[in-house]
Amino acid sequence: MSYSFSVSGVKEFQKLLNTEDKINKVKDVVRVNTAQLARNASKFVPVDTGALKRSGRSAISDSGFTGEYSFNTHYSAYVEYGTRFMYGRFYLRRAFDQQTEKFYNDVKGALN
Repeated sequence: MSYSFSVSGVKEFQKLLNTEDKINKVKDVVRVNTAQLARNASKFVPVDTGALKRSGRSAISDSGFTGEYSFNTHYSAYVEYGTRFMYGRFYLRRAFDQQTEKFYNDVKGALN
């Protein structure tokens, strides 16, 4: 189960990252937005036993330019997307959709 956010114009973006200060600001934006995504996703997770909610894990990689958040139970995808017997709950998608615009605006603000 994964959602991704892609940015076009990577070469132009690299030109904007011309100082160490801007690089660190973008890394901070990635870190903060990953934490906010984790907090929001945990709010949306349906709770029966609490195992799914407790299985959430975040990671920062790629020298601080990539943030990941996932739920690590064998059934997390079934709850997210649903099955033929139940509708999907879309707890991660809702959190991702909320965070996408904020992330974009935060990166823009860090580069100005």
